Amino acid sequence: GEDLVLNSKERLELCRLQTTDSNWMDVDAWEANQAGFNDYHNVTSKLQQRLQFKLQSTLERKMSTLQKSSMVPQRSGSLELRRNKIRVVYVCGADFVLRTGAHKLVNGIVVVDRTLGAPSTSRRSILMTQEGGPITVPVSNEVEVDSSSYPSSPSSTSSSSSSSDESRAIKTKARVFDKLTESYGTEWCEASKHNIWWIPARSRTESEDISSTRIRGLLLKRESCKGLLHPAVAKRLHEKARM
Repeated sequence: GEDLVLNSKERLELCRLQTTDSNWMDVDAWEANQAGFNDYHNVTSKLQQRLQFKLQSTLERKMSTLQKSSMVPQRSGSLELRRNKIRVVYVCGADFVLRTGAHKLVNGIVVVDRTLGAPSTSRRSILMTQEGGPITVPVSNEVEVDSSSYPSSPSSTSSSSSSSDESRAIKTKARVFDKLTESYGTEWCEASKHNIWWIPARSRTESEDISSTRIRGLLLKRESCKGLLHPAVAKRLHEKARM
């Protein structure tokens, strides 16, 4: 069908296919296996608990093995078990930023921008975390250009351009927090405003765009998704689109 509607089981299978060849990416089935919808903060909290438990169990097994090993001198001192905390953040598109219940996602939100060419005047990306840092958040029809992400030019390196970018960034921050204050209240925004970063767009041409919208369009047109999807995933979705 034209909508390419997939149930949770199908989505889970495709995600596993997509990450088959990865040595750093994995798929957790908890959310897909739930009977009903779980809000974003519930999903990230549950995943963090599961990963923390798995990590801790692995460390404890390794420590137990080391302590029993004859390779460790009897008077070498205690082997301390470090409790490294795992941090799970929610990743979504810019259109989801105000739907996620950001005030509940204490570990952070990464909002991915997939703009074509230089930063678009109609897109924005933000990262909300609990760590301190600078604020550079584009919103509405204003964008601050990150010169390190794009080839330099006389106009981008001039003092007048820098001044203009700085002025634009100040207006941008004000607009972002007006919108977030409207959604979450002044108290939350005051506590969080120093924990927001803009993640600049990287895609400069259509061939580099990896948005789901583009992939869906290619599938519906029966065009190749080479370089965008794992071959097995593309095959499965092309079959689904023909149904």
